Amino acid sequence: MTTRHQRLSFYGRRLEAGWVVCATLLAVLLSQLVPDGTADATASAAAEDDRPGGAAGRAEPLPRSAPARLRIAGTGIDAGIVEAMRRPDGSPPAPPRGRVMQIAWDRAGPAPGEAGPAVLGGHLESGAGPSAFAGLGGVRPGALVSVVREDGVTARFAIDAVQQFAESTPSIERLIYRDTAQPTLRLVARGDGQNIVVFAHLAATTGT
Repeated sequence: MTTRHQRLSFYGRRLEAGWVVCATLLAVLLSQLVPDGTADATASAAAEDDRPGGAAGRAEPLPRSAPARLRIAGTGIDAGIVEAMRRPDGSPPAPPRGRVMQIAWDRAGPAPGEAGPAVLGGHLESGAGPSAFAGLGGVRPGALVSVVREDGVTARFAIDAVQQFAESTPSIERLIYRDTAQPTLRLVARGDGQNIVVFAHLAATTGT
């Protein structure tokens, strides 16, 4: 004859096994609901705060100063930066079509080098041809992005991830504007029905 303690132990083990099965099924279901590319971007964005420093290391946050120019070596990207606000739908800003060779900084958020995600937006292409971010899809993790600021400091960001999304992918803004304790950078390029988003962290500064 089993004791009351043995019966409770038996039922407890069955209940625990049932929870494990439910949790596994829930994880599978959620993975099917996440749009293509979003899961990888979420992991990449989350990893920015968890990196032990990486090959490029990390630099301390800078005081606020507006960005003036952005360069990515080896890509041909070398563009002036203008201040702008988010679009009415909450998506990152972009320069007017007449200024496609420039990049827009979301002035409502952090400046490049400040703690948190600084967001710069631009076009991949225009009706007349390439735009400021035409070569952005070709950059790779580890590459350095140099942002020259109005205070004379150059903030150098190491790229952690490059993600591509369909223009209609929901919730991209939550990834782009996800708050970070350290200085981070988001480069957002639109064109040809797609969005390319670069995630980077502040690795070094010069001119301080």
